[in-house]
Amino acid sequence: MLSNAPERLRLGPEDKPRVYWLKRPVLHERANWRRATAACGGKFNGPDELLSIMADGVRQLMEGKPEEIVDALLAKIERQRERVLKWRESPRGDNEAAREMRDGMREIGTIESEVLAAYPAYASAVGDDAAYWQIAGIEAARLFLVRWEGFEIELRRTRAGVDDSCLAEIPEGDFAMIGMFADGLSRLREAERKNSNLPLATSSGGVTSNNSNGATNGPFPNSESSQRQDQSPN
Repeated sequence: MLSNAPERLRLGPEDKPRVYWLKRPVLHERANWRRATAACGGKFNGPDELLSIMADGVRQLMEGKPEEIVDALLAKIERQRERVLKWRESPRGDNEAAREMRDGMREIGTIESEVLAAYPAYASAVGDDAAYWQIAGIEAARLFLVRWEGFEIELRRTRAGVDDSCLAEIPEGDFAMIGMFADGLSRLREAERKNSNLPLATSSGGVTSNNSNGATNGPFPNSESSQRQDQSPN
């Protein structure tokens, strides 16, 4: 049987936390969330696509340069793609895979900086991913937030979802975490649909985090929930 109990997300300082209770979206609600996020400009590329665009940028910016130099740069990008894949397929908590991916980030850091500065397509794609989780979080809060704690005003919902005046009370940095949390709840709903006895990956105690940046910056995901399961959020 599918659980409809809301799940708790706890953010902010220990002495004055902000607690959000979000319901787990059913099928049509997930579709509405994706639609609302896209309508507000939310677009997610993911590290594989970003690496591909980075490689395109290298080819364009290095046009006319010695082939061996271009090939060497492209090989570094492909090695990073392999590291991302290894990390994605590794067990949670695999520090070695995460360390190798961070090392790869440093290895291609100069390449990324130059492509970011001179290749608009890559800059635009990175900007899309950096903003995606915040946009998704705003729409997730609007649709799925049913209770909160740590706020001076009472949460108000209309037929369209949480009232805009209440959304304005949420710190901007919380929205990315809310978006990724809602994405995790969506995946739990699908897992329960396939196997009602599957243990929950997220406890009812929720998540505690003081990190205000849950977005992906470049081809290196900062959050396991943003890339671990597949390339497309929601």
